[in-house]
Amino acid sequence: DEYHEQDLFFLATGTGIAPFVGMCEELLEHREQPFSGNIYVIYGAAYTDELVMRDYFEGLARKHPQLKFITAISREQENPFDWGKMYIFHRLREMAREVRLSYQKGAKFYICGGPQG
Repeated sequence: DEYHEQDLFFLATGTGIAPFVGMCEELLEHREQPFSGNIYVIYGAAYTDELVMRDYFEGLARKHPQLKFITAISREQENPFDWGKMYIFHRLREMAREVRLSYQKGAKFYICGGPQG
């Protein structure tokens, strides 16, 4: 099944991370079909203490090297492009080459935001 070979990009803010918990759990832990692609969880929040499930994703990334957990903390980090606030799209821009190659190979992108955006 080609779905289990394609890279996945999960982009989330706030409680929008919730659907990706179950998806990562299914793909990496339950493994009815082995998943061989990479999973990029790019999670945005205003402040570090607003990151829900951070410990879970960091632990899962240690256990499964194909999972990359990346944060974008807008009120605490500066982006390297204009030194303004760091948002998810800046993280994607930092990874532009990797994103482009994954996309050309059929990567899937999923986006979910919390009620505040």
